Amino acid sequence: MSETPVVIDNFLPTEMFVNFAHLSMTGMHYRPCDFTESREESDGSIDTFGENLSNQKNFHESMFQALHYARSHDMQQVSDFYLNSFDTIQEIKKLLNIKQLWRLRTNCTLGQKEKHLGSFHVDTRDPGFHTPKNKTAILYLNTNNGGTQFENSIFVESKANRCVVAPMTMRHAGVWTTNAKLRYVTNINYTET
Repeated sequence: MSETPVVIDNFLPTEMFVNFAHLSMTGMHYRPCDFTESREESDGSIDTFGENLSNQKNFHESMFQALHYARSHDMQQVSDFYLNSFDTIQEIKKLLNIKQLWRLRTNCTLGQKEKHLGSFHVDTRDPGFHTPKNKTAILYLNTNNGGTQFENSIFVESKANRCVVAPMTMRHAGVWTTNAKLRYVTNINYTET
């Protein structure tokens, strides 16, 4: 794959996508995060119970996250959502030529009055994952004017059932929506065959 993100519209069959997206967006499996890219963005809302808030008041840098699957070299974590969506996840694996799934999670950010560009980052800082076969895929679950900004100036707008695939080493940043209350994406980190 080139150093340019690949955009795939109508990624999943329509009925499969609708069921997967609806379950992703309405499940009771989210945890609030007072950061989006790294814990350094935290203001202390959670870690210090709000008793020692930092002066950092960038309220945009927060999200709700549902971790569906995580694998390291010696452990595997699987959620009920993953088990209930197993057939769809198998289809995602097939479509992306996934040899090894490392992480599958859904992130939800809140709409803002003005667009906000998050911090540029890669999904893992572990240099062992920075090989040509390791990829990051983002499956957009709902349509809105937010999206993903890549370091090479390419912007991919959130569109339901659109998937963008990039090398895991390509820095990217979320862009908050201004025309919807919620922006949902499923983030997939994997090694391709």
